Amino acid sequence: MKKIYTLFSIFILIVGCKNSIEKDKNCPHLLTHELVETEDVKKFHLPSHVLCYSIEMQVWEDPSKKELLYFLGKENSILVYDLSEEKLISEIKLQKDGPDAVGIATGFKVYTKDSILVTPKFSQNLFFINEAGRKIFTISYRDDKLKTSTTRCNHAVSIFSKDHLVYIPQFLEGNWNYLSTKEFEEYRNTLEIDSKTNIFKRVGLGLPFHSSEYKTKSQDYSVTEFENEYMYSFSGSDSIFITKDFKIFKSFLCASTNVTRPLANFLGTDDMQDIMKKQVQSCSYQNLVWDPYREVIYRFYQIGAKDLKNSDNLFDLKNFPQSFGIMVLDKDLNVIADQIMTSNKYFFNNFFVAKEGLYLSINHPSNQDMDYNYLSFELIKLKKK
Repeated sequence: MKKIYTLFSIFILIVGCKNSIEKDKNCPHLLTHELVETEDVKKFHLPSHVLCYSIEMQVWEDPSKKELLYFLGKENSILVYDLSEEKLISEIKLQKDGPDAVGIATGFKVYTKDSILVTPKFSQNLFFINEAGRKIFTISYRDDKLKTSTTRCNHAVSIFSKDHLVYIPQFLEGNWNYLSTKEFEEYRNTLEIDSKTNIFKRVGLGLPFHSSEYKTKSQDYSVTEFENEYMYSFSGSDSIFITKDFKIFKSFLCASTNVTRPLANFLGTDDMQDIMKKQVQSCSYQNLVWDPYREVIYRFYQIGAKDLKNSDNLFDLKNFPQSFGIMVLDKDLNVIADQIMTSNKYFFNNFFVAKEGLYLSINHPSNQDMDYNYLSFELIKLKKK
């Protein structure tokens, strides 16, 4: 824990920061590989009070190289499973009140068995807990002059550390219909904390859209760390962005040939029904996932629904899309696979990477094999054609 304490020993100064983006290059579409749905399934029995949908999952190796699967759902507890034996080992209950309170958890990151970072929903704090759920360390990063927001560690985004620098995801808050153009232009999606110089900076990317799209495009994004670099993907942009320092970025045009409908273009109104309908009809790029075993990056994308009927349940279609695809990029940013997966089978917002490959949740409500008593994941193999 001493290393973590040193890393996060913080005092606040205020400094602005701008970033630089090099012009788009193209990601070559080699398509030398394919994703194979193996029907090889792992099943983890759930306690009766826990639903099968996670906010975050992480595979962590203990000192003996045993793989443990950590699962956080909406019940404010972290389940810990032995991955190979598919057995529940423990449940870490996260306290909402009292001396060990972390509020409502929006994500987590495991550093060691007794050093787990938890991000809360309503406060600008980072909490560290041990395996018993006891709070052992708290960091506050709120600064109104920098317009800092809450943060999270979930399937889409994470908190990163590099040497003495810590990078925290930030989000543009408020009703987009009433934000000024200046607020959109000044937004940067990362807070940098320097534990040596005691400085906070807003770094990272601004919105990669034309100003006319500020109030219509979703600002959702995903980021993943691969080797010594970081990759960003916005739901409303074909491009991906690569950086080593969160200040200078390289942009690569990386469009899927399966993405043909408008990209995440559903805001610009206060009519929630209209927003939801456009969201269901839009395509959007989703999570980025680094696979260190095969040295590839998975880029998920949602396929917009066509021919909606008045009887269609928009809420279900929004939360459980019928169709999605996965692009696979190698570490040289070649697209080596890009395909649509079987519809109404996978809940593609839940996944994890292990030594065997990518595991996708098959807990889609329309899947005939759906069982709410289990976390069920199918192994997806990457094979050369």
